[in-house]
This record gives sequence, C-alpha cells and structure tokens, in this order.
Amino acid sequence: MTIIIAENQTVGDIELKDMGISVPGSGLLDLTSLFTVNEIQDSADLVTEITNDNILIDDGGGTLTKTQSLSIVDTLALKDPSTDVDAIHDNVNGEIVAVTLKVTPVNADVLLIEDSAAADAKKRITVGSLPTGGGGEANTASNVNVGGQGIFKQKTGVDLEFRGINAGSSKISVALDAVNNEIDIDVNEGNVDHDALTNFVANEHIDWTAASAGTVHTDNYIEGGNGTDGTAIHDDTAGEISAVAVKAAPVAADKLLIEDSAAADAKKSITMGAIDHDALTNFVANEHIDWTSAGTGTVHTDNYIEGGDGTDTTAIHDDTSGEIVAVALKATPVSADVLLIEDSAATNAKKRITVGSLPTGGGGEANTASNVNVGGQGVFKQKTGIDLEFRGINAGSSKISVALDAGNNEIDIDVNEANVDHDALTNFVANEHIDWTAASAGTVHTSNYIEGGDGTDGTAIHDDTSGEIAAVALKATPVSADVLLIEDSAATNAKKRITVGSLPGGGGGAVWTRITETTAARSAADGEFILVNVATCVITLPAPTDNVRVAVKVISSTVTDVQVRTSGAGILIDGTDYSSVGLDLKKQYEQISVISDGTNWWIY
Repeated sequence: MTIIIAENQTVGDIELKDMGISVPGSGLLDLTSLFTVNEIQDSADLVTEITNDNILIDDGGGTLTKTQSLSIVDTLALKDPSTDVDAIHDNVNGEIVAVTLKVTPVNADVLLIEDSAAADAKKRITVGSLPTGGGGEANTASNVNVGGQGIFKQKTGVDLEFRGINAGSSKISVALDAVNNEIDIDVNEGNVDHDALTNFVANEHIDWTAASAGTVHTDNYIEGGNGTDGTAIHDDTAGEISAVAVKAAPVAADKLLIEDSAAADAKKSITMGAIDHDALTNFVANEHIDWTSAGTGTVHTDNYIEGGDGTDTTAIHDDTSGEIVAVALKATPVSADVLLIEDSAATNAKKRITVGSLPTGGGGEANTASNVNVGGQGVFKQKTGIDLEFRGINAGSSKISVALDAGNNEIDIDVNEANVDHDALTNFVANEHIDWTAASAGTVHTSNYIEGGDGTDGTAIHDDTSGEIAAVALKATPVSADVLLIEDSAATNAKKRITVGSLPGGGGGAVWTRITETTAARSAADGEFILVNVATCVITLPAPTDNVRVAVKVISSTVTDVQVRTSGAGILIDGTDYSSVGLDLKKQYEQISVISDGTNWWIY
C-alpha cells in the first residue's frame, strides 16, 4: 500500500486550492484516503514525481521543497499509474465504453458497486438482485403537508406503504365507499356526550315535564291547561300535515305559509303563482332552451352530427364500448409510433406523442402500494396497469367537511358544528332544555327566586363583583377560633370552613421544608431549609422570584467547603456575584438564610 503524507515545515497554512485542501502550518496531512496517485499527479497546484518508489509533492510556488515540506513514505514498490492501462479510473473518460459489450445481460452477471450502507466499501452484486430485475424507475413517496398527519409511512423494497385512516374513538366513523373509491369520515352523534360538550352548563338543563306549581310544564301555559293545542301545526309532531284535506290540483291563487327571511322569519302567506321560476336558486337562463326542434340555430343532433342521424360511426367516443378493439392491431409497436393523448399541462388539449418518448422508454419500475394500517380504512384501492389507484376522502354527511388546502398539500377534515344535530347527541334530554329568559309566573327566571325579585342578592358575595368584601365590617385582630370560608382543592373545590388557627404555621409565619443533603450538589427550591451533612457541597439557589426563601445550615463535623451559588451570572447575594464561586460556609453549624426580591438575593 502506498502511503501519501504531505508535511508542512513552514509556520503558515499552505492552500492547495484545486484539490480543495489546506496543509496546516508545522503539520502533517495524510492524503492516502483523500486522493489517488493520478489525482495528485493531475493537480495544477502540485508538482509531483515518483523517485525510488517515493512520492514527492511540491506546490506550484515551490513552497514545499525537499528541505522544507516533503510528501514522504512508501515502503512498498509504487507502480507508475500512467502505465496501468487496464484500470478503470473515476477521472478518466471513455474507459468503460472501450470494454467489450455484452448485449443481453442475465441475472447471474456480476456488477461492481460501492455499498452506501458500509461506508461505500466496494462489493459485487448480481444483475438479478437489482430492484425490478435490473431496471426501472426508483419511485419514492413523501408527505408534503404542513400540518396534520401524512398517510405515507415508508418504502419497503419496491412497496410504497401507506397508513390507514382510523377512527380515534366511537365518536368518529370511518367507512369504505368502494363504489366511489372514497373513505367516508363522519361524526357518530349518538356517541357524542352532550354533557361533555364545551359550554355545557348543568344548571341550564332541567326536567320541565312535571306540571306542579311553579314549573314551566305546558299545562301551566297552553290553552285549556292540557299541554296540547289540537288544531296547531307543530315543528316536532309527525303526521299533522298529512291529516289535512288534500287539494289534488293546486292553482296559482292558492296560498302557501312561509317564514319571511327578510322580516326576521315572520310568518306570511304567498300565492303559488307568485313563485318565480327564474328567481330560483341556481337558475341559469342559458341552460333553459327548447332543443326538441331541428330548426336552424338549435342544438338538435340533426344539425351537428354527420348525416343528421345523431351518430358519427367513425368516431371514437368516451361512452361507447368496443370501438378501439375494432381498430386494426399493430402487434409490435416501435418508438416512432404515434399515440393520442390529452395534455394535462395544457388544459387537456389533444396532442400526439411517440411511443419512444414515454417515461423510461415505455418501461419502468413495477411499483406496488399497500395499506399497512391496523384499523380504519386504507386509502390504496388497487393497481390497474401502471396506475396506482387511491380512494378519495369524502364527507359521509354534511356534519363533516373535507377541503383541499392546495397551498400546504393537505386534506383538511373538520366537523361542521352547524350541521350537528344537538337533539341527536348522546345524553340529550329534551326536558332539560327550556327558555328561562322570560320572567312570567312559573318560570325559572331569577326574578321569581332571588329575594326582592330584582335578580340580585344584596347580601351575597359574588365572584364577579368588586368591593363586596371591603364593605364587610373589619376585625382588626383575628384569633385562632375565627372561621374562614375556603374552596377545598382536594374535594373538587367544595366550599368548607376552617379556623384561623388551623392555617399552616398557626395562621402566620413562614413554613419551611427540612431537607438533609448528603450529596455533593443540590438545586434548592422555595421554602427549603437545607441541613448539609457532607464535607463538600454546592447549593444552587433557584431563579430569583419575589419572596422566595432558602436557608442553608452546615451540620457536618467534617465540613471543608460548602458553597451557596446563584443560578446565573449577574445575580447577586448582598451585592456580590456568587454565580461561579459561591459564598463559603466552612464551619459546623454555620448558617445563611436568603430571600429574593425577584432580581437578586438578600441575607436575613
């Protein structure tokens, strides 16, 4: 093996620009693994010679000389590469073209590769072990969305693996619509918990079915007190309209009942003759013509199809089977043969192409795709010819929206709340939904239940009213037996009473947490009283926060060095920065207590 080393005996770096390297001042640079002998000999910035099986490197300016910087070393004979006419080099053109051609390779033939999985070590492989048998397009797939989750997982061999779409809970349904090649995503309203919805308030839901005094039961408000108007048409009762007498032949003067959207949906009547066909939603005048007549200027087929019989017998139609099969077959197409296409890049204008211009010359990688999901519905349907067919994602109902975000390459799926039927939700109870805003007798309006009838309890303490506590009589000196009102965080914030004497610390003073430290370092926390029982230890104070307190006391009889440090440069203890070298405690029973003002620490 030839070892090539460039030695720089000068102080400054030497730049070998065309080789893209620099030989450091007073240093060595091993070129063995970086360049071949040919590459060194071909360098415009170097002068090289092979003498006595050694390679001498000299830069173009003479900086590297035999007495200053020398590329040395070879214990084995070095063959002049200019005489190796049988080698294949990575910088010499035309060498592979000169090798004898094998016209038809077979699977057992051997190729030389550099293995990217083994630091580009040279290895041999067979033609038959190549993906798709030695040819074809190396397809990839990727998720180009900005947000959300991508459906492509990975490529295994030649298989593009896609994730499936799964319902995260029973509130969502994922169904395969095989006919339309769609995956329908919908909301299962029966599995949506009405009582778990945002802004659900339990006190707004009551059972109003009982007819006892003071409730909002219909017996108290509907005529006759029986809760039913037998002649009314209701929006929640089936069969009422079908029971009305039928008029078999309506006329223009007949009237319809409407709710006028221009008048706050007030009920009004209109005549059938007043309904304007041309004013209907989505009416387009140009779509309404009389095409039954074959007169001049109409779209009747007699005017446009050859012969006037409505059929072009020599045309190829997109809705007629068997027309292409009837054309004469060319058994062996050649590259110059012409195909008819619709150009997707030119608004599907019809153009011709040659067989030879097809991607990969009419061949390519035999790709597959698969759904690798465990649950839900897969997006991949099948492969037809060379086309990988994927199902679309469709809204199973108007409760779901499926929109293309072309800018982010995403398919956005969302719930249309306006189309979710509140009354169809799980745990919906009709009797819990009433209009309690009116103050008439028997409703739950505050005027009927709050003292004074004005909707305000003048002696209550409210969580949204300022100044109520300040208005209460002041007790200047509380005692332990005095009672306080709290909300208990351990009992779902239920209101409870406690005495002043039961407060931590008996109703006043600081509460400390004792810590015995026996290791070499500790990050202190607010309220810790740290007893250091080790010879050396670094106590780091927390970040300064107003009123945070820490105490440190040495109890070890073998103490040598206990340091109290701040958490960062510029944070002071009594005006001194102790962030790198701490405040020393070197005697048994020595103590320091500090309190923060939010910026620094102070000894007290």
